[in-house]
Amino acid sequence: MCAFEKLDNEIAGRKLLFDEYKNHVIPQSIKFDPLTHENSYRTLPDNLENVFASHQISRYDFIHNFGYCLICGDWIQPLSKWLGKRNCLEVGCGSGILACALRTYGVNVIATDDFSWHNTKWEENLWVDDMYGIDAVDAVNLYGRGVDIVIMSWPPMGVPMASNVLAAARHYDLPILYIGEGAYGCTGDIQFNQSLAQRFKPDQPGIVTVNEMYPNWYSIYDSVSVIH
Repeated sequence: MCAFEKLDNEIAGRKLLFDEYKNHVIPQSIKFDPLTHENSYRTLPDNLENVFASHQISRYDFIHNFGYCLICGDWIQPLSKWLGKRNCLEVGCGSGILACALRTYGVNVIATDDFSWHNTKWEENLWVDDMYGIDAVDAVNLYGRGVDIVIMSWPPMGVPMASNVLAAARHYDLPILYIGEGAYGCTGDIQFNQSLAQRFKPDQPGIVTVNEMYPNWYSIYDSVSVIH
């Protein structure tokens, strides 16, 4: 396959996926190669290194419209099976796409966010209509005695949200289902990452299967793990 054909296939796959998300459809599988770098086609003529940006199908566009994780049934389904009948609290749920996907497979999820991203595309593309506007730590304190696990996906880097949620969850003896990069990656704060290096358990039965199906963007090393 020549570079132009590969490029056409990549564009078609991304467009198809983005259209599904725009229609609030959780795809079963990722229909393009997310490991392909947006600049992989620099050798092609006519400035085609900007082709993904020009079609608004880059990783940046995906995050801007939907969120950080590539959500699809391939990994949501085994994750839902692992969660089972647990009552889940998601903090910092963003557009609500993860909560929506888990609910599709029967998981009970309370979706919360402090709406610090007010007036963004996420607000235009909310996936759940019962999201509670509340700070992450306040959410753990409010619901902590009535849930079994806290879900935290891609906590922001450089602010203490992640470590504060971890401390609050430990107060209620709640595990955290964490989706993000490993210790000292681009998610969470320093204190959280220090705890992550000691406490995360990516090899729990069921979670291994989830990570085998979890898609990563190019040069992004996020995964699913459980922190106690």
